[in-house]
Amino acid sequence: MSEFTCLLGGAAFSEFQRLKLEQGLSTHIGTRIGRDFQLAAKFIYFIESSQALAGEDLQKLESLLRARRTSQSPNETVLLVVPRFGTQSPWSSKATDIARRCGLRTISRIERGTLLRLPAEAFNSRNKAAIGRASCRERV
Repeated sequence: MSEFTCLLGGAAFSEFQRLKLEQGLSTHIGTRIGRDFQLAAKFIYFIESSQALAGEDLQKLESLLRARRTSQSPNETVLLVVPRFGTQSPWSSKATDIARRCGLRTISRIERGTLLRLPAEAFNSRNKAAIGRASCRERV
């Protein structure tokens, strides 16, 4: 049976990328919600392992990914942008390989996503699709 660990990382975009994305989305979403908004985006890591990570292994992984363990969802409205279900991203393949070479042999997969925090009024299916497309383009 697999164990899953979730780590919250640093900023997903540089300040320039964030402002560019925010400006593009503000035109689309800001007019719909009646105000400007600020976009906050962090990397979120999902780790699958054969046993629960603890102690030295968890510290090593946190250091490697520059992330901290999180077990609860934020109180804000969030959108997760992750690779399509059933696929493994090239980033995931490389990160998993690096973790194993660093002695983390129980890890079977690491996947990275982006956690975006937005005003609740901005959440509808049309806006979510636009945000997902824009954030994926910005990360490439």
